[in-house]
Amino acid sequence: RLKEKGTASFPFNRGWAMQPKHKPEECYTVAADGDEVTIHYTGSLESGAVFDSSRRPGRYPLPFVLGQGRVIQGWEQGIKGMCVGEKRKLIIPSHLGYGKQGLPPAIPGGATLIFETELVSIKPGSAGDNIEAKIVSLIRVLAIPMAACMVVYQLYKKYQREEQDKVAAKKESKEERKTKKKRN
Repeated sequence: RLKEKGTASFPFNRGWAMQPKHKPEECYTVAADGDEVTIHYTGSLESGAVFDSSRRPGRYPLPFVLGQGRVIQGWEQGIKGMCVGEKRKLIIPSHLGYGKQGLPPAIPGGATLIFETELVSIKPGSAGDNIEAKIVSLIRVLAIPMAACMVVYQLYKKYQREEQDKVAAKKESKEERKTKKKRN
């Protein structure tokens, strides 16, 4: 299903695939999170039935900002890294599309979606947006190790307190025995 003559298929995370159709010889900028991209697309079901297209009369390419979750996850992943003028075929399973509920009546629940896409333009996100996105990404990456360090530190402090309490209890016990011996 993912192979076509003369093209390679590239499976990505969680069961979806991308097939390059055309890539310009020169590519200086690729689509990344925070960029406003404009995409021409035709979406169809596995049966070949087209459910939407920006190429229909009166329609225009779709603009959106990558990484903001305003389009399906399959698009977020599949558009990233494209160059202006590049065309890709995205094969998107339902969990990265419209899920079990679908988008009736055009898209039934659990449908695998096939999109022929073309990147028309990239408007890079402002430097502030990109820095903000990088900071958020860094925080996400560091959150788990930082939390683990905090837990280990708290356990260490608890262990130290317990050891200090044991030492103090031993001292008290020794002093009590000395006092008892002196009395006897």
